[in-house]
Parts: sequence; C-alpha cells; structure tokens
Amino acid sequence: MASRRKSRRQGDSESEREWQCFPDLPGAHLVWRMAGKNLYNIDSDTTTLATVRFKMSGVSAVSVTADGHYADFESRPSGLSLPGPFGIFGNRTLIKCSTGEVVAEKNGHHKNRRANGTLTLVGLGEFHFPVVGSGRDHAVMSAVGESGSTLVKYRYEDPELKRTSWGASPLEGVQVAVAPYPYVEIESTLLLVALSTEWLRSYFISTGGG
Repeated sequence: MASRRKSRRQGDSESEREWQCFPDLPGAHLVWRMAGKNLYNIDSDTTTLATVRFKMSGVSAVSVTADGHYADFESRPSGLSLPGPFGIFGNRTLIKCSTGEVVAEKNGHHKNRRANGTLTLVGLGEFHFPVVGSGRDHAVMSAVGESGSTLVKYRYEDPELKRTSWGASPLEGVQVAVAPYPYVEIESTLLLVALSTEWLRSYFISTGGG
C-alpha cells in the first residue's frame, strides 16, 4: 500500500511538471472551443481549423480546413459498437465524404482510469494515448505513434475552468500541442486531434465496471 501511494505521488509529480511546461512545448498550439450543442471547434488563435460534431456514440462528423482545402468526414460505427453514456463504448470508422475512402479507425476506449483506446490513421499507423496524473487538474494525455514518438499532447488549460464546465461543456478549454514533424500533414493531425480529445475526459469517468 505504501509503495502504491509513493508511486502515485511520483506520477502526480511527473504530470504536474508536464502540465506546467505545456505552454513551452514546441510546435503548433491549438484549443477546443464550444461552438454549439454537441459542436466544437479546433482553433489556432482566431482561425477555426476543424469542426467536430458529437452524438451519444462519440464523434459523428468532422470538417477540416487545411492548406486552403476544405473536407468533410463522416464517422460510422464499426465492429462492436455499444451505445453508452459519454460515447465511450463505440468503435468508429472515419470516411472521407468526397471519395468514400477510409482514413481512420478508432478502437477501444478510455474509462475507469484505463487508457485502452487506440487510433489508426492511414499513412501514419496506430497511436496509443497514455494519461499521466491521478486527477483531472493536472492530467496530460499524449498521442504516441508506433515508433514511440509523441505527436500530440493534451491538457485542460485551467483547473477552475475544468471544475465549472465539467457537466455542461466537458471539452471546453482543452489545449493541444502538436509536435513539429514535417512529414505529417495538417489534415491528418487535425483528424487525430478530433477523434482522440474526448478520451482526456472519459479516462476519469467511472462506469461502475472494469
């Protein structure tokens, strides 16, 4: 028991450092902002780069503006997809509307403090999303690729904002830092962010099971 408490304190210290250093991370810094009911924007400064729509089963649609081009994507259930609270039970396939091609597969989920969700993007491979921190206030989630490199980090920007908006606007104020990897297209990065950010919320939700 004592070793478990010591390990948790060390983990909290690590996440605290990551949270505090977040503004200094290199690369592009984006933020989620609520744009309407079940509707969020991914913004860079005053520019909206993507719009994400949610249903009970999770992300339902994504619209992306990147490098002067606009594209719509539809999210469809795939495999075992069980409707549930907060949309954390559904596997999803993301389809590009203009071509019908599959661009991403979302499998598993984050819940009960277990980071079991994975995301596979065509051309980039599979990503895992570990979370450090035993509480929401200073938790940091990372998007880690097959090579072990971290492409994206996520955090809530203000503990007070998290506490006041957790019910009505649970993804409001999520900051996203995208590492400067030149081989990754901005459209792919925005799709990664759009499909994964909700796991920072659901990781701390207890569903009463394992």
